[in-house]
Amino acid sequence: MPKLNKKDFMFADQDGEELVKLPGQIIGNSFVCRKLANCTVYVCDYNSAVYIDNCTDTRFFFGPTEASVFMRNCKGCSLTAAAEQIRVSDSIDIDLCIFSLTDVALENATGIRIAPYNFAYTGVQEHFEHFGMNTATNNGFFVHDFTPSEEKHYAVISPEEFAGKVTYALETDTTEPDLPVEWPVYFGGNDDVDVFVNRDVKDSVVNEDGSVSFTMNVTAQEAHSKFNEQSSLQTDTIAPNEYTYTDYSN
Repeated sequence: MPKLNKKDFMFADQDGEELVKLPGQIIGNSFVCRKLANCTVYVCDYNSAVYIDNCTDTRFFFGPTEASVFMRNCKGCSLTAAAEQIRVSDSIDIDLCIFSLTDVALENATGIRIAPYNFAYTGVQEHFEHFGMNTATNNGFFVHDFTPSEEKHYAVISPEEFAGKVTYALETDTTEPDLPVEWPVYFGGNDDVDVFVNRDVKDSVVNEDGSVSFTMNVTAQEAHSKFNEQSSLQTDTIAPNEYTYTDYSN
């Protein structure tokens, strides 16, 4: 069988397009989006990691991600993602509709607005189960900002502005797919999480996969240094057009 082509696992250099990957087309590989403008992206499959770079005014809808979702140097975008961690850096005016197993990490990011994961397609429940994601607890409303200031860089989207459920319908669909996670009461769901209460984060540890774990007893400057060091490492080793993927063709 032919080897997989890395170009099949990226969307790049597009303007004003609807870009779609269907179930079975990603099969757990990493996925890259770079230099997209005024696009709508639907990735209806599970993946290992997502890298979004240099995009403007684009809407992203992703199935579950095993490790981290990185958004860098973007403006005016919305991102629906479910991952171990969501990391946004050097970006402005980003709406995050997310489910995260760990706290969201921000650096040099402003105008960030947060809402619950809202993407549904046939098979999304099974894709969450593939990674064993415990959907009972969504840490996506807990944020650690590595560049804090007197002006808060993030907020919760109001229910009136929340886009609500977004469904990508497959040709084979006979029923409406369900959402894989419960929404907070604030957004009309049954999850009683207080979306306005953030944890007191005192420490950070960057894991091997790029996610950041938060514990205790380190200064903000030290935490920022750890995040910056790892972000630089990711940029050097995983360029927008170079990333890891798995060949399942054999």
